[in-house]
Amino acid sequence: MLTKIELENFKSFEGKHTIDINNLTTIIGLNSSGKTNILEGISILSNISSGIDITAFFNKYAEMAKGNIRGGASGCCRTRKKVFGLGCTIKKSNGNSLVYSLKIDVANEDRVYVDEENLYELTAEGGKHLLFKTIKKEKYKGDIVVEYDNKKRGKNPRIQCDRSYSILSQLDQKLILNNETLNEVQKLIDNNEDKDYIAVNFLKDLGTKNKNTIYQDIELIKENIKNVQSINPNPDKVRNYVSRDNSPIFTDASNLSAVLDRLISGYRMAERRYNRYGNHVNHEKNSVDLSHKERYEEYKKKYDMLLSIVRLLPEYEIKELSTIITPSPLRDVMFTCVEVHNGNDVKMPASLLSDGTIKVIAIATAIVTSPDNSVLLLDEFDSGTHQTKSFELLKKLFEVAKERNIILVVTTHNTSLLNQYTVKYLKGTSIVFRAKETGNSEIVNFYDLNGVEKLLARGGLGDAALKDGLDEYLYTQENKEVALPEWLQNIGEGHNG
Repeated sequence: MLTKIELENFKSFEGKHTIDINNLTTIIGLNSSGKTNILEGISILSNISSGIDITAFFNKYAEMAKGNIRGGASGCCRTRKKVFGLGCTIKKSNGNSLVYSLKIDVANEDRVYVDEENLYELTAEGGKHLLFKTIKKEKYKGDIVVEYDNKKRGKNPRIQCDRSYSILSQLDQKLILNNETLNEVQKLIDNNEDKDYIAVNFLKDLGTKNKNTIYQDIELIKENIKNVQSINPNPDKVRNYVSRDNSPIFTDASNLSAVLDRLISGYRMAERRYNRYGNHVNHEKNSVDLSHKERYEEYKKKYDMLLSIVRLLPEYEIKELSTIITPSPLRDVMFTCVEVHNGNDVKMPASLLSDGTIKVIAIATAIVTSPDNSVLLLDEFDSGTHQTKSFELLKKLFEVAKERNIILVVTTHNTSLLNQYTVKYLKGTSIVFRAKETGNSEIVNFYDLNGVEKLLARGGLGDAALKDGLDEYLYTQENKEVALPEWLQNIGEGHNG
């Protein structure tokens, strides 16, 4: 599970900063404090680690890029620095942690590349073991030397990788095992250099005793950060007809109708087949062999989750979501809300829906259609939502996301929402602010604030945020010990709940 994100000299953050990640992580702060920079850092880390050409990504001509980066490559560095760092920590099932770190050189925007990269495993007992690290040599060479642990005595082997891509994306099982086999061949040749030939039996054993498993840890890192999706819906783009395709939801949600069409039509088809064939196994191409009942229940669960979120907002009943499809040959699609007014069903197409309704439907769709173990970044998730509904909406989003093993990282300016935060939500809350002396962004967890009990006694986090942006609690240096209320004493416990 993803537990931490690290930023180093990234945008408004100078030096190293660590952000704790929970199932629900809330980031608050004044305008221009650096909240969105954190979300952008997570998105960049996900893109680069996936194997995208780094220069192509920052210059916006990579098809794999999930959204534009404000300021391009050079805009990612703090002040006049030319290298910035990103990283993350993943907690393993055995209690150990994998710590991944990546530094990017942006001195020349036409040639952006890996400056340093490493992966270590931290044991529960405090040990630190190298999995791989880059070796600094000639700075502007196209290749970069990587040392990795081969789980054997003696010196670690080295291998050359292309610094135009993350090492994480290149150092897979095949590359590691091939390199191990080549090392064995070289060792065999060195040991038999005084002979005219090498017995075939020796060659048969090459690679069969290799027990290197670091690629499993590398895959674990990639699995936990590859499905990061920023959702920032643009209602004007959602109100148009779109082509039907199989793409996941875009950052601006402009293809929302296509994503909903795929979900709704899949649900209706699964329902028809289940009603017709019962529990027989479905052998469709390119799909897991599920019974018609299992496939129907899978679609129904997602559809019901979606409706449970959407129905929170309006005062009237939303009966269902459906789609309008244009005639052939275009077959473009637009989603509709089927509302109930005075006992009558009324279809409201996306073109007539409010900004707030569209935004909630887009976020809900992203949650129910994203792969398990995804990370969704929701900047000002509740903008356009009435403040009396915001906390109820957040609770439902969190409930559905947690059931699907999806991490939510949200930002908000809603003080009414923050006043309703209980311990369950406060422990995943961090405050971003600008240091008065330097203007650099800083981040602090809620339970590390000075005088946190006084803050809540005065009306809650939201009310405190209205008063000088929490200055009193960020800068007070009192060392006086204060007994916390009983309900607040466990605020730091169960940190990943």
